[in-house]
Amino acid sequence: MKQNSNSNTALFLMELIVVIAFFSLVSVVCVRLFVYASQTGTRSVNVGRATRAAESLAEIWIFCDGDLDRVTEYYPGQVPDLTGTNPEDGTLTLCYDENWQILPAGRTAEAAYSIVLTGQLTTAREVYGAEAGEGQAVTASILAQSLKKGTPLGDLHIDHYLGDAKGGAE
Repeated sequence: MKQNSNSNTALFLMELIVVIAFFSLVSVVCVRLFVYASQTGTRSVNVGRATRAAESLAEIWIFCDGDLDRVTEYYPGQVPDLTGTNPEDGTLTLCYDENWQILPAGRTAEAAYSIVLTGQLTTAREVYGAEAGEGQAVTASILAQSLKKGTPLGDLHIDHYLGDAKGGAE
């Protein structure tokens, strides 16, 4: 009788160890899934915020006919880096903190995210083809990125027809 009791106890302990190991494995998988879901959710929020900020910048840029000096009127404290004599040629970098609040130009070291608009004045034919006529157009590329991770969050390419004379469409 004593041997049977020891045998049953050993089997019971073995079964208990197997069950504990199984639940441990399942809990590790569940924790990893929750961590992955949290990271994916955070990335989705950041991509959404970057998209809204980039689209807002694009709308202002179009409203200002690609003039980077005029765009900065809507972003006080920001200064464009103009590459030529045209106010449409250059780069505007907007830096944001962890909560997607825009930072003044001098506090870029604290930035977690950035949106960079690079604009260029060109002929309408280069953008729209031969049927566009002799007018001018502006093109821009907007890149949103996470500075801490060094990963892009999205990009946007836009163009705007200025018309035959710079400053107004027909």
